[in-house]
Amino acid sequence: HAKNFRLIGDGHIPIRDDFFDDEFSEKKIGERIDNVTLLNMDSNKIILDKYDEYLFISYIFSKCPMPNLCPAIFIKNKIMANQFVNKKNIKFILVSFDYIYDTPSVLRSIYGPSIENNSNIEIWSSTGHVEDVYKLVKQSGGDFWGVENGKIGHELTSILISPDRDVLGVWKGEKWNSNQVSNSISMIIK
Repeated sequence: HAKNFRLIGDGHIPIRDDFFDDEFSEKKIGERIDNVTLLNMDSNKIILDKYDEYLFISYIFSKCPMPNLCPAIFIKNKIMANQFVNKKNIKFILVSFDYIYDTPSVLRSIYGPSIENNSNIEIWSSTGHVEDVYKLVKQSGGDFWGVENGKIGHELTSILISPDRDVLGVWKGEKWNSNQVSNSISMIIK
């Protein structure tokens, strides 16, 4: 039993403890996503900082066995890209976090025919850029694992970032409605 306690001071729990923040911490609305380098379907380096449009970024991998996850996210992005086809200030980006299998040529063979007439949708590979894709996914509020052993799991998220890479909107999971997100994007990017 404990007895004779003496109060020697008051303490408080800090509202935000930055001790564990690092380059892989989730960015909040208004915070800037770090610059990353990935590959387009032509195997050319894509540098996030070089884009001067708004970017709606979602994450996929081509071998995803769940039709309501990555395939649904691809379809939703394609629908939204079609809705914004006349807007030159936004692009829809699908990033594969399977840095082993989803090379640019694999992504081109799978997705290329579906997006070849859409100039505002791109698919990026993370092959050779593991740290960059991990940083981008984590800063977006998502996660993935199991790439090395071929048992990929993930938590989906999609984000809208400004031309300066500031987070403007975050949509967690796969259950978001493309029309509602399109309406939100329209209000934000006027």
